[in-house]
Amino acid sequence: MARTRATTLARDRRRSALKAALAITEKNRTQSPLLRLPGELRNQIYSHLLVSGTTTLNRYHFLRSGPTGDKMTIPQWYSLHSLISVCRDTRAEFEPLLHSLDTLTFAGPEIFSPWSKTMEGRMKSGIRCICFSDIYCQTHTRYFEAELEQLQSWPDLKMVVIEQMRGRDQHLYETALDKAAREQGGRWKWVCKSS
Repeated sequence: MARTRATTLARDRRRSALKAALAITEKNRTQSPLLRLPGELRNQIYSHLLVSGTTTLNRYHFLRSGPTGDKMTIPQWYSLHSLISVCRDTRAEFEPLLHSLDTLTFAGPEIFSPWSKTMEGRMKSGIRCICFSDIYCQTHTRYFEAELEQLQSWPDLKMVVIEQMRGRDQHLYETALDKAAREQGGRWKWVCKSS
């Protein structure tokens, strides 16, 4: 009997929390000056907030640079991301656009895979270019091929750029890249700048 009462209380709490969240969402939609604007106008506002540039993801931190090569300060970066936290509606509208003009640069493929697994699908949907700054070609490609499989979860990806590919077994990696691109139906292509 006590277990049933606890389950009923938990269910009632969830329902009241959901009702409160829905009430807040409805209030945001009707009272927010931004959300009352037509969707096309909101998208134009969001596009003015976006800056094309490069986001470099290293093992322990990231660097952000704008179109002029100037480093973006941490407050600018977080204020851009804070728009996602305003409310559910702005998150749903802005999140897919957040990195749409960016090139995401990974210091190496070993950093790409864990980062890719944690990124939500809506954010992946806007990214069109991924760059690996340095790939050291080993005598086998099994780890690299596993990381290339992660590219399947990036629906709008058009280009994979490799800035530097080193090692005597470079041809193995080129073959793996060709195979991965073919398996995606030619949806994206790759280029190596150091070749």
